[in-house]
Amino acid sequence: TLSQCRYLLNSEQGKRGYLNIRITKEEYDQIFDATGRRGCTFGSPITLFQDALHALDVDPTANHNRIHRLTAPLPWLDRTIGDGLKLFNLTTDHVRDIVGIQLTPAYVHHYFHILPPCSGTNRPRILCLAGDSAISHHFWPGRGLNTGLKAASAIARMWCGDESDPWWGGCSNRLMLFQTFMVALRKREMQGRSQSMMWRRYQLAECCPWLNHMLQGEQAVQAQILADARDRDGQHMDELFTSAKTWADLLQPRHGWPHARLGDAALRNKLTRRARPSPLAMRTMVGSACVAPTPPSAGQQQLSGWPTFLQGGREVDPSNFVWM
Repeated sequence: TLSQCRYLLNSEQGKRGYLNIRITKEEYDQIFDATGRRGCTFGSPITLFQDALHALDVDPTANHNRIHRLTAPLPWLDRTIGDGLKLFNLTTDHVRDIVGIQLTPAYVHHYFHILPPCSGTNRPRILCLAGDSAISHHFWPGRGLNTGLKAASAIARMWCGDESDPWWGGCSNRLMLFQTFMVALRKREMQGRSQSMMWRRYQLAECCPWLNHMLQGEQAVQAQILADARDRDGQHMDELFTSAKTWADLLQPRHGWPHARLGDAALRNKLTRRARPSPLAMRTMVGSACVAPTPPSAGQQQLSGWPTFLQGGREVDPSNFVWM
């Protein structure tokens, strides 16, 4: 997964999980158009397939997240999903849902609001923002849950102040500290982690311009793209293997590594035999990899894939703030 930025598998001990597929805006727009331009925002995703609705005999039209059927075939989408499943040794039998979500990383500037009091009391109400309502992450760094939990922890710590203080005096100080904490968290997460995936040079359409040509280009151009991918398939495979091996050599010796060690032969066998994707998918994975600054522990090998070393830095933790 770390060797490329097209496919990302999040799995819970191999029993269930998510296969995230990063696509270009043009690819996404074509899916949106094929569904009749319905749904498709972060809060209203496109559900293209939902096996559970059929298994439970539920009427899809009664579900607020109902299936949006494609009005036109999208062969490239079938191939892209199939290649991703194959890469992780999965089949369509493992698929429960296919959902399209438009990523719009964003954040607010004010993390709490004072609301008018309820009837019968003079105390104003306080609204504190956490989770996606406060900071909406790019999926690829995988920090949305962490950020939301930190915000929730900060809110809990904020309300554990000295109850003997005058209500508004003590509360206002803690609210301003909560604002300070959330601004620091936002700078760490949005301008640190998420921004690394939004730089122009790391956007998928910039790294892999052939993807959009495969959507709208002339047939001769598309045929040439496929021919080039086939001709260089061996080279792309070697590049992906070398990148995966470099990541493995860097991560597996670390204390607390939770997985069984994977040797070079087993890694190459996985990529070349059991899970070998199509030549175009292989070219796209290699092209999607970001060239990251190399840590000293990697030796002379150049790391490419996730820009993890642009996403590092000291954690912003609510336990490091004094909540008075």
